[in-house]
Amino acid sequence: MTRGNQYQDEDSGVLLYHNPETRETEILIDEHRRNQSAVQTLVMRLLGEHARSSTRFVSRSVLQ
Repeated sequence: MTRGNQYQDEDSGVLLYHNPETRETEILIDEHRRNQSAVQTLVMRLLGEHARSSTRFVSRSVLQ
């Protein structure tokens, strides 16, 4: 995956990714931490701020 513009809280389990090729915004979520309340809260906040973004569950290595 090509790295575009990104926003990530330190070890949050969530990455806001702006894909430069498609101009789409994705919220990438650590598939092993998706049930944690802090991760769910951050995802909901990011969805509120970036309503047109899509979400995708990914492995931790993709987030790093």
